[in-house]
Amino acid sequence: MTDRSYRYKASWRGRDRQAMLRRDGYQCQVCGWTGQDGKGKGLMRAHVIPAPYGPNTVENTVTLCPTHHAQFDAQRRRLERRPRA
Repeated sequence: MTDRSYRYKASWRGRDRQAMLRRDGYQCQVCGWTGQDGKGKGLMRAHVIPAPYGPNTVENTVTLCPTHHAQFDAQRRRLERRPRA
């Protein structure tokens, strides 16, 4: 594993994070939680294909709440997205 795999681009704190949240409707894709402020605060990104194997791109991420992110990372939860309204 390279040292690079642990570095996040600055854009993940801004443009890329907002693109992911917008795409996912500012909610956890499992339970629908909209964050601590109803606008995504506290939501996390999870890599569908984890580093260092998958790319660090918006397309390889999904928005999850802290509980479902932990379960997903521990491989106790399959990613089953909520249906779109």
